[in-house]
Amino acid sequence: MHHRRSRQRKNHVNRDRYRSRTSRAVDAAALASAVPPELASILTEVIGIVAAGGAVTLGSILDGLTTTNAAGMLDISRPTLMKHIQSRETPAH
Repeated sequence: MHHRRSRQRKNHVNRDRYRSRTSRAVDAAALASAVPPELASILTEVIGIVAAGGAVTLGSILDGLTTTNAAGMLDISRPTLMKHIQSRETPAH
């Protein structure tokens, strides 16, 4: 779990650095008027990451996800994911 927390902290720091560069790379108001707000938010973050020299990988996921696949995407074990679901920390249906 320490490895995951360390990576989350590093990602948070990187996002802050990218966001500061995003304001120079994107006209957020123009983007928000052209696409739905949720997409504008994602595109703004992607553009900021790329503008800062980072890389972005896009992919698609199925509407339904197995707990094994979800655990893999979250980089946690399936039993840990099941504990989060049972405690309602992670929504599932």
